[in-house]
This record gives sequence, C-alpha cells and structure tokens, in this order.
Amino acid sequence: MARLRVLQVINSLPIGGAERLLVDLIPAFTSAGIESRILVLSEEGDAHSKALEQAGASVRFLGKKGTRSPFLVLQIAREIRRFQPAVVHGHLYPAILWSAAARSLAPKAAYLLTEHNTLNRRMDYAFLQPVERWLYRRYDAVAAISPAVQEALEARLPPPRPSIKVIPNGVELSRFASCQPSAWTGEGGFLVVMAARFNAQKDQATVLRALALLPDRFRCAFAGDGEELGKLRFLSESLGLGSRVDFLGPQRDIPGLLGRAQAYVQSSHWEGFGLAAIEAMAAGLPVLASDVPGLAELVKGAGLVFPAGDEKALATSLLDLAGDPGLHARLSQAGRPRAAEYSIGACAASYASLYKSLAIQGCP
Repeated sequence: MARLRVLQVINSLPIGGAERLLVDLIPAFTSAGIESRILVLSEEGDAHSKALEQAGASVRFLGKKGTRSPFLVLQIAREIRRFQPAVVHGHLYPAILWSAAARSLAPKAAYLLTEHNTLNRRMDYAFLQPVERWLYRRYDAVAAISPAVQEALEARLPPPRPSIKVIPNGVELSRFASCQPSAWTGEGGFLVVMAARFNAQKDQATVLRALALLPDRFRCAFAGDGEELGKLRFLSESLGLGSRVDFLGPQRDIPGLLGRAQAYVQSSHWEGFGLAAIEAMAAGLPVLASDVPGLAELVKGAGLVFPAGDEKALATSLLDLAGDPGLHARLSQAGRPRAAEYSIGACAASYASLYKSLAIQGCP
C-alpha cells in the first residue's frame, strides 16, 4: 500500500514553538506510514533540518533568506507537482499565504493549515480582510491548536469557512522525564526562566518590571532571540537589574535550563496554546502565566495566573510562591499530570487521522 504523502510548508526552522512541534511530530508520522517532506521558505536560522532528516523527513529549502517574495508561489507549486502529496500542510504566515496561492497552479492535493494564535493582526485592517478571507477559504480544513483559537477563528471568519478541528499541541514528554528541580526550601536565590521569542506578543518587559519590584535574590534567565532583544536589554539596564538578568540566546537544552530554575513564567499578551508552559510543567516547575485565552486554560488549576501586562500582580505571585515552600511543592507536583494530557503521541495521532480523512475526501 502506498504511503500517504504530506508536504509541510513553513517559513524557516529556528528554535521556536511551531518549529519544535514539527520536529517532534515527524517521528510519529514516519511510524504511522506517512511520508513527510518539509518545504522551508528560508534557510536563515536553521536549527532543525538535521533532526528532521534523522526522523525520516526530507527537507528542501527554497532560499537562503527572506519569506516575502511572491516568486515563492511558483517554487511551492513546482514542489507540489514533483512530490505529489495527498495533503499540503501550511504553518505560519506568509507560508500559508503562498501555499494558498500555489493551489491554483498545483491543485491535486487537499490543503490544511494550522492556526497557532488567537490573534491575527492582519484582520484588524479593513483593506486586508478580503485577502484573509480568500486565504482561509483556499484551505479544506484548519487545525486550531486550542478551543480559544477555534473560537477566535469562527468570530473573525464569516461563512463559508473551512472545517475547523481542534488539535492541541503536544510535548515530547520523555525529553523532560529526567528533570528533577531541587525542592524549594524558601531560602537562597530564586531563578525564574522564560523561553520565548523576543517580540511584542511575548511581553518579557512585564517580567523585567516585576523583577525590579522584588528583592535581589530573585533572578531571571531568558532563552530566545528576536527583534525586541535590544530594547529589552536596555530596559533591564535602565531598571538597574544588572547581573540579576541573563539573556542566554537560543537554547537547545531547554530541559537542562528548566532543571536549574525555581519557576517558569509565560507573560504573553496573547497565545494560541502555550507549548513552553506545558514543557515547564512536564519538567516539574511551577508555572506562572498571563491570564489570556489559549494559555490560561492550560495553567489554571496547576499553576498561577496573573493579568497580562500587570507587573505588580506577577511580583506578588512570585513573592507568594517563593515564600511558601508548600505551595511551590504542590504546583510542582500538579504540573506533570497536566502536561501528560498533551502528549506528542496524541497530537500526532489526531493529525494522522485528519490527513487520512482529507486524503480520502480528495480536493474539491
């Protein structure tokens, strides 16, 4: 029986949530008899191609840098005709735009996109709304990574719209099984970690402002890179945080970093899911997260939430956590069962089922 072919189209392969998820999914797809090809618009910042190839996927780059050229439509269409996938699966913008446009030139496949966020700022501009509606209607189905993402999509996309199916992200739990953060006694330094891209969405600035309200024993380590790194370094210095903050850059060993910390913070203004928060819970760390759709649902009952952008509330929560070893221990223990609800195996099985359903239905 011929293997089901799926072409994954993504902007690039840096260290990031959507890219990490793809790396974790491919081994399960290979085991399920799915032949995967990863079509990457830009080679810039590649951190995952070797791991993807080792997991059984072929990886093709369309250029060394840049994802905005309309000529990518022709290249994507050419690759679709060569590979002849049953499903074309798009991730992130503008990859989903160019894939939608390529459909007119290479229609013999079903088209799926994964929606990774509750907020789509492109839809805030009236002149872009017709383009956005056209884009989504070019897809046969949308995988929303949380119920909050599904609700946001249904609110902003008038009928007719593609079928929307909730497929929560998953974590390769085995990567964090060996993490055993030291039991917190209430004494000594208290290290807070956040792993995320430096941009307006993730709002590391609130963490810095909260840290400035706390005693010197509280420190923070940020893993990641991004366009707002320079601004946040300046903010850290202007707040007088000095040696209390470490900007570590992109980190491959996230389990090792989490194992050295006392708490994890995710301060996002908006989120589709919160993969990094689940990873922290899988590592046995208490998690503090902003109370925004897509993220709060993951953390409530197993961690602490605070109003987005509220550094005083975050500082108070960190003081409460550091001052109460019993609370710290309870949240450490509550996180792992919560994370276990979001295994990569369950995520992969849901996608495999959707791929097979789309392949059977064929393209309209």
